[in-house]
Amino acid sequence: MLDGRETCDCCGVEWEMAESSWFSRDLVVLAAYRPNPPGTGESTVWAQHWSFFRSQGRQREPREAFMVDLLRAITQWRDEGCEVILGVDANEDISSTKSSSFCQRLRDVGMEEAILQQHSGQTATTQHRNKRGKPVNGIFTTSGVAVQAGGYYNFDEFFSCDHCGLWIDIDLEKSLGGYKPQKTPYKPRKLTMLDTTAVRRYLQLVHKGYEEYSISSRLASLHHQLQLNEGTMTAKMGRHYNCLHHQMYVVRRKAEEKCRLVTNGSVPWSPKMQQFWDCQSLWKILLKGRKGCRVSSRKICRLMQKVEIPDAWTKTTTELEAALRQDRKEYLEAKTHYAVKWRKEFLTVQEAKSKKKQWRSQKARDRFLRLRRMKQREEARRRRRAQAKGPNGGLHAIQVKERLPSGEVGLQTVSERSQVEQGCMQENCARYDQTRSPHMTPPIDAPLYQMFNGHDAEQNSLALLEGRLPLPDGIDYPTRSFLSQCRFHKDHSMSPLEVSTEDHTYFWSRNPEHKGSEPHGLHNGHFKAGILSPMIAQCDALFRHIPLTTGFVPDNWRHLMNFAIEKKPGEFRLKKMRTIQLMNSESQANYKQLGRLAMTYGEDHHLIADGQFGSQKHHQAIDLALSKRLVWDLLILQRRLAGWISNDAKSWFDRVVHWVAVVAMMRLAIMWNALWMMFDTLATSTHQVQNGFGDSEASF
Repeated sequence: MLDGRETCDCCGVEWEMAESSWFSRDLVVLAAYRPNPPGTGESTVWAQHWSFFRSQGRQREPREAFMVDLLRAITQWRDEGCEVILGVDANEDISSTKSSSFCQRLRDVGMEEAILQQHSGQTATTQHRNKRGKPVNGIFTTSGVAVQAGGYYNFDEFFSCDHCGLWIDIDLEKSLGGYKPQKTPYKPRKLTMLDTTAVRRYLQLVHKGYEEYSISSRLASLHHQLQLNEGTMTAKMGRHYNCLHHQMYVVRRKAEEKCRLVTNGSVPWSPKMQQFWDCQSLWKILLKGRKGCRVSSRKICRLMQKVEIPDAWTKTTTELEAALRQDRKEYLEAKTHYAVKWRKEFLTVQEAKSKKKQWRSQKARDRFLRLRRMKQREEARRRRRAQAKGPNGGLHAIQVKERLPSGEVGLQTVSERSQVEQGCMQENCARYDQTRSPHMTPPIDAPLYQMFNGHDAEQNSLALLEGRLPLPDGIDYPTRSFLSQCRFHKDHSMSPLEVSTEDHTYFWSRNPEHKGSEPHGLHNGHFKAGILSPMIAQCDALFRHIPLTTGFVPDNWRHLMNFAIEKKPGEFRLKKMRTIQLMNSESQANYKQLGRLAMTYGEDHHLIADGQFGSQKHHQAIDLALSKRLVWDLLILQRRLAGWISNDAKSWFDRVVHWVAVVAMMRLAIMWNALWMMFDTLATSTHQVQNGFGDSEASF
């Protein structure tokens, strides 16, 4: 569907433009006319344009002005990620291959004549006075427009004109990005901490499921076996843990599905609208009973009391059918004209009631918070719509490099799902492998990599930190200098690792519910609701404690979800985008606990530089920025020379070698098993890509 049509007159030569933005990118369709070369009369199109240009102070030949402005517009649309279709009367042989020809100049900006391509360059006359068999009309398309067929009509076929008609058949879905407008694939969460009734129902269902599978007792038995085995996880114990973990996920997901009913209708709810639905339900159930079907008499009594029609059961079948038709008619009118108004009135009344009672009961306070949050969301949506900042549904197209016929390298917009996913996977693989490609970094090269990644990795790491490890020959000087600094301090002692129920409860009470996590696991709301039950909180703490102390990685943690976001609006080159990686909520909780332990230990033993303002307590990056600004001001006032180096390493996080990070964290008193759990998860996980088409089936 064409949602915009305008006449462009940037040079005095007009063309008609229509733009379609149905799917994930725009398709610009142009109809243009290029004037004939100069003739002898003053009424020709060329003469009129030349006269207009001179009146505007523009000294450029009209045919050349047409080309300059048209090429500039096409280049701008291409830079914005649009595909272009140009139907043009060029008044020139469009099959010519000369460098200055109309066709070649369009080819330089990435456009090809679609009909000639379909017929392998065979030409035909498109103007009945042209006896040379050369076309002067054509349809040009960019590479992203999938042309399936094309050709010429006979003269005077379908319309009377001295030019023949041209046609092409395109794959509209591919040309517009391969993405059809649809409802969001992401369902609303049924479990939310703001709905106390849903949380209470969720906990009841989880308790019932845990009792059915005996999860609590079996998990305690597994923990006892680990203690008897001195914390060593055997293969059989690992299978037992994965079975329990999977059953726990099944119970929690089923409980969320049944904890509350989410109404996804398009009619705003209010008590007045509910009255219409109740009346229609009453008439329908009474008519169903008249047909001999079994119906609930108690439900009929409840509905009659709600709608205040105590004699409804005495009506005849004809009266019931008439009442149903009348109610449906009134309902449609109310839904069209009054539903939104009644909803606003209802919210206003409820908010006023909640404000009066918010300090009298917890239920009133929860209601007030829900209503306030609802209004905030509605206001935020209105602001985003006004600022044209609505959600785009995810990544639907990427830009890749292509070589143009002229030899230059340009950008092509790719919107096929398979190509978008493949491009994202290739870019992520290249980013995560920067320690090996394009240059092998010393810690990855032999013999260091084999020393710190084999069976003796733990012993070698401890020996290095204690100063007992002889370094092999052939190591370059910078690497040898770095390894010589990897030492424990004199008062070193390993931090005890444990996830107690109190630690687990404290962490999830402070962690926000809306933070994202890997979709194969449970979202944060499950664990925030779980801390309200001592039994569930104890089980969740044990599910985290066992991997942390044994180095075991559960199967449910071996899934990572990657998605790309724009650093700059409109920049869809993958190298210029930022990759966000989602991990399992439980594993993230363990990693954050390790990070806090390491930072606390480093601060207590003065192992972190005073100039490190990030992530330290009582330090803020803004303080460092202010100090930097003040130093510059002092240098200016004192007229002193100075230099400042500001270095932002590119993709430094993706270049970290795992065993180097392990040694650095062991220096901060983190035990080997916990670090093995962390980095083995990263090394053995399966990565998927998430974009506007959904989650990829392929992985890497």
